[in-house]
Amino acid sequence: SWHYAMDHIDMDGGYTAGIEFLKDQTLPTAVVAFNDLSAFGLIIAFTENGLKIPDDISIVSFDNIRMSKYYNPSLTTVAADYKKIAQLSIDKLTTLIDDPDLIGKESENIILKPELIIRNSTASVCL
Repeated sequence: SWHYAMDHIDMDGGYTAGIEFLKDQTLPTAVVAFNDLSAFGLIIAFTENGLKIPDDISIVSFDNIRMSKYYNPSLTTVAADYKKIAQLSIDKLTTLIDDPDLIGKESENIILKPELIIRNSTASVCL
């Protein structure tokens, strides 16, 4: 089953989501968390209830905060270049402030590739 709730975006929310997952008849083989903090909460909920990460369930997240590398198990996460996103946003906003006639007109699409950082919270896929 798929679970989604906006109140699960911090460590406490991740913990609560983990407890909800444990109520299901069948656990998923993997969970993708909203962010690294919610993933830490999931890990705590699962390990407190006897599950081993990643042997019993894999966890992947988004953000790549510094603690993700040092957490136990270290967290597999998707890193985005937030500084570049912020700079591009500022540049675009500055352009629109300088030339308001551009507002609402066609503009270029900018695609930034995130990076998957594989660590110890995910098991190898066996096909």
